[in-house]
Amino acid sequence: MTIGDGRPLSRRLLDSFWVLLAKTNVHWLWQTMYYLPFLAWGIYGTFFAYPISIIVDQIGQQAYNFWVWAVTPGTLGAMAGLALRHGGAPSDTITGPLLRLDYLGLRMQFGGHTFMGIILIIYEVTGIRGAYWGQPVISLFLIFAYSLGVPLLAAQCARKMWLGRRGQ
Repeated sequence: MTIGDGRPLSRRLLDSFWVLLAKTNVHWLWQTMYYLPFLAWGIYGTFFAYPISIIVDQIGQQAYNFWVWAVTPGTLGAMAGLALRHGGAPSDTITGPLLRLDYLGLRMQFGGHTFMGIILIIYEVTGIRGAYWGQPVISLFLIFAYSLGVPLLAAQCARKMWLGRRGQ
């Protein structure tokens, strides 16, 4: 099946995918994949789920309640900050109120990423401390990448803020 310029539809979709990856606003794709499942779990964990016993045993019920509750504002902060960033447009192409919104979005992203980084590191540390060898805790292995990736996103935001203050 061909559309428009005579190329097969599959080729056009693949080309569109590569163009999407090359754009600076690809953050929407990756951060949505990072944070929507965490947001869903934050709401689910706050209102419906039983406590995760491995974590409660390590940090106690009160700290666990705060930890679960903190997932929702952490994810919302990062995603709202991303929405304010104007697709990651370079600072020298926007001025005035849009530039202030861009920096506000960058700060919100930094706060959300930092918050989520701390939450995920707490999960990793308490999970490793609370699990015994041979226990089926696949999530400790899967969340490890997020535990490293989210602080890197926070570092990227911090660098952008630092460069913005220096006028670069």
